[in-house]
Amino acid sequence: NSELKSNRIMSLFFQNNRVWIGHQGAGVQIFENDHFRTVPILHDQTIWKIASNDPNHIWLATRNSGLYEFNIKTKAIRNWNAGNSTLKTNNIRTIDFNENGTLIFIGTDDNGVYILDTKINVIKPIAGLGDPVKSLLYHKNTLYVGTNGRSIKVWDITSQKIKNITVKEGLPNEVIYGILMDENEHLWISSNRGISKIVLSDSNPKVTNYSNYEGLQSFEFNTGAYTKAPDGTLFFGGLEGLNWFKPSEIPQNTSKPKTVISKIDLFNNVVNEDRSVFNYDENTLTFTFSSLQFSQPELNQYKYQLVPHDPDWIGSGNSNSAHYTNLAPGNYTFLVKSSNYDGIWNDHVASFVFQIKYPWYKTSFAYIIYSTLLILFLFGIYSYFKFKWKLETQVRLKQAESNRLQQLDDFMI
Repeated sequence: NSELKSNRIMSLFFQNNRVWIGHQGAGVQIFENDHFRTVPILHDQTIWKIASNDPNHIWLATRNSGLYEFNIKTKAIRNWNAGNSTLKTNNIRTIDFNENGTLIFIGTDDNGVYILDTKINVIKPIAGLGDPVKSLLYHKNTLYVGTNGRSIKVWDITSQKIKNITVKEGLPNEVIYGILMDENEHLWISSNRGISKIVLSDSNPKVTNYSNYEGLQSFEFNTGAYTKAPDGTLFFGGLEGLNWFKPSEIPQNTSKPKTVISKIDLFNNVVNEDRSVFNYDENTLTFTFSSLQFSQPELNQYKYQLVPHDPDWIGSGNSNSAHYTNLAPGNYTFLVKSSNYDGIWNDHVASFVFQIKYPWYKTSFAYIIYSTLLILFLFGIYSYFKFKWKLETQVRLKQAESNRLQQLDDFMI
């Protein structure tokens, strides 16, 4: 019912009262003054991303023809592709710019990240960022790369060092569709498992995950469907619709949940709650614990540690049990703590102190007996050799005396 070339819109960009429209397989259109006009050179292209680094330039990331630059003033068009540059692919998923727009970061669908220096018109690949790219975000000399299955890569442009934010740090999924930053410089990402907030730090980032329990359109979001409005509102699009919100207006449950150890099993048999000493062969234990946070308990998280068996805390996600087999004899303390659905942890831990006894032949009394027997044995050996030495000495002396008397008799004769 219009001049729109297709119903498959892959990208949008608004600038100078113009809406740039990127289609799937139908090129680019410009909507201005209630009319559509088509850019002929790209009539059959898929346009993944439309962006600008200044009022006079528009950049287009395409699926099959690399990267295009449009000069709005001169109408000049320039193209970087696998045939005329160091790009190894023509499938450009997304782009972003540094502060003054002189550096363009190019995220490809199948060959990692490149950097285009517009001052010298040279493209170079970024070492260590070779994963398939879904999203990019540049901020204060740092490039955040959302990958297709390898989580988030954080590249420091000055040091050239790369850090990773993965499921180990708390992400629910490693397909990162979109990356945005709020007014407090916290990251917000969309994935195949909802939306996550990442509070960055020099040590471990703090990740808070949101799912359809918090009102998301679905668990799964989509490539390219994310943007930040001038007023700070964040938009993320997915399979079932669109979510938008201001991060500062999201309420947070600051209540710290109490954690309890609800059950201890010894070889799948429940242990009496008063028992804390076990024989040496009673060394396979299972601890079951609970968080007394009953609002959305499926989002509670747990960490546990068996001291001194575990060198550090072990994150178990929403799983509320820990299983240990073949524990060595000794003294142990099992610790567990939990967080609520907003990721607020209670550092007051639940604990259980217990002992696994040594077998009788490894007890202190047994070692005293072993030591005593060893001392007696060594003393017996010493006494035997001492007696033998004395006896041999007496024999030698008698023999020497006999020889002396014999010599004296021979002399008298």
